[in-house]
Formats: sequence, structure tokens, C-alpha cells
Amino acid sequence: MSSKDESTNSVLTDMMLKIQTMAQIHTRLYESKQFGKICLSAQIRDQIDGLSNIYSGKGHEIRCEVTSQDVFLPVDRAIPCALAVNEILSNAYKHAFTGRKKGSIKISAVQENGQISITVRDDGTGLPVQFDINRTNSLGIQLIRTLVQHQLKGFLTITSGKGTEVRMEFPALTEGV
Repeated sequence: MSSKDESTNSVLTDMMLKIQTMAQIHTRLYESKQFGKICLSAQIRDQIDGLSNIYSGKGHEIRCEVTSQDVFLPVDRAIPCALAVNEILSNAYKHAFTGRKKGSIKISAVQENGQISITVRDDGTGLPVQFDINRTNSLGIQLIRTLVQHQLKGFLTITSGKGTEVRMEFPALTEGV
């Protein structure tokens, strides 16, 4: 945080948030009576608290609303899920409200028929018209895509209009479990 180089600060902050996310999951495991399972809504709220502490000091007032059932994930699903959510939320905090002081982010997580669906929607500036999720050079989007499609064996959709909506859907359990 003491570096005067903005790009260095950005990279280190991103790394810190990823490490913090994994640490939160492990802490939650040790504190819970359900060893091997993580409550997704509590994890998302922890992530929002961490991000708010970092980004609210930069003159932004971003309101977050979480609507979630008590969805529990096994650790092998919780870590890539939490990392993907962290990246999506970080992108919203960093990019969605450029030139604005206020904004809102709505997060929903539901489990139905063995599938988890997480939607993160902001009311920010939206994505560039030419944005293509499969051709972007954004490391963050590539990380989200890899986590959702390869580790969670799910689907990722990103739409933009009045803001951006990122939706990830994946099986609650890995095959054969």
C-alpha cells in the first residue's frame, strides 16, 4: 500500500484479495461445525466487507445487496467459486463506476436441482460494445472463465446494458461424489 505506483498497488491488491479469500474459506472451515462445507452466502458477505474496506476509501459509495439461500459447498467447489466471485466483485468495484461516486451491486445465489447459480449485477457503465468474453485479453475475465468452466465445470454468461451482469452456473457437487 505504500507504493506510489498505481499499477503495482493494483496488482498487489488483487493478489492480497485472492489470498484473503482462500484464508477466509479455511477460517470458516475451522470455525464451522460442518467440516468440509462452506456457507456460500456468508463467504460472499465476507468478500464484500473486504472489498468495501479497500475501495470505499477511494471516494466511491458502492452499496451491495446479497440475496441468497443458505447454499453450502464442499471445499473443492467453494475455493474456485469464491475466487471467481472475488474477481467478479473486484472488477465491478474497480471498473463499473468510473466517473461516478455512487453505485450498487446485487448478488444472488441459489441452488436448484443440484445446480448453483450466482448472479452479480451492477448498475455501472457497462462493458464496451465490442467486448467478447472469449477473445478478451483481460486476465481477470480469463481467470473467471477458467475457474467456472474448467474447475467448476459450469457456464459463464456476461451481459451488458444498463450496467453489467455476470452469471455463473455450475453443479453443486463434482461428478461421482
